[in-house]
Amino acid sequence: MKTKIITEAGVLFEALEGLFEQAGRIDMSVAWVSSGQGQGRHWKASRLLSVKRPDVFVSVNNGSKPKLARLIGGKRIDTVKQYLALLDRIWSTKWYGASEPEDEHSASIWCCRAALLDSALYERV
Repeated sequence: MKTKIITEAGVLFEALEGLFEQAGRIDMSVAWVSSGQGQGRHWKASRLLSVKRPDVFVSVNNGSKPKLARLIGGKRIDTVKQYLALLDRIWSTKWYGASEPEDEHSASIWCCRAALLDSALYERV
């Protein structure tokens, strides 16, 4: 099972490599490999990634997963490729691509915009 996790992490690294400088390959490797085994356990990695780069990543969990899935046409978010499809959808929106606001309060929210989707879409399960 570990081989599958590492292989999926490789897909993630390959897709994200060069996109940004601060969240490096080693950080994502630690997040993905330490996320454990089994279906759904790899979303621990999405939490760690969203803490590292809240402007880029969103955490996927049982409470936000159904509404996040709607962003990619209702498809399940159970694999790295599906998570990347979710990120691609988020990153392609006008909302995400908007320039950083000038006022300090709005800018502090803007810099966490991807991670805040989890709290905005979360429903208690």
